[in-house]
Amino acid sequence: MFSTHFAGSRPHQTTTISLLGIRQEPNEPLRTFIDRFRKAALRTPHLNQEMILQCMTLTLQPGPFANNVYLHPPTSMHELKLRAADYVHMEEMQTLHTKFCNDYAANTSNPTPNPTPQPHPRPDTRPREPRQPRFTRYAPLTVACSRILDEALQADLLPHHARQPHLLTPT
Repeated sequence: MFSTHFAGSRPHQTTTISLLGIRQEPNEPLRTFIDRFRKAALRTPHLNQEMILQCMTLTLQPGPFANNVYLHPPTSMHELKLRAADYVHMEEMQTLHTKFCNDYAANTSNPTPNPTPQPHPRPDTRPREPRQPRFTRYAPLTVACSRILDEALQADLLPHHARQPHLLTPT
């Protein structure tokens, strides 16, 4: 009962035909595809070099590396790895070059001005409308507001600019 219930979650053994289903995606780098193909080939039992070379050749995306493999088929996995390493290096350099050129073009077309330190903005001295109360009901105070403010000022809980005479008058 247990094995039939969980049979779908057990790992399936890959076959040589399943290697043909692993295709290089259109914008997938060669390095990523080779790593993915290599992992699948390692899970596949009873493979020989010729089968791996044929499957790899058939699943490559058209491009310079595929053209090279088609024109001069590799005779061993070692030869394929050496050629692939050259093309991987070439792809990575092209990507780096393109990124550098795009970044350079973006920086030259939109040059950012030299950041100069801005003076602190002056406080806004315009008269403002009084703020509305945040809550509709407040707990009544049992002590005078002036006493609360005096204690807060003595304990340095309020900044010095808050010591304004209109705050000290009870409302």
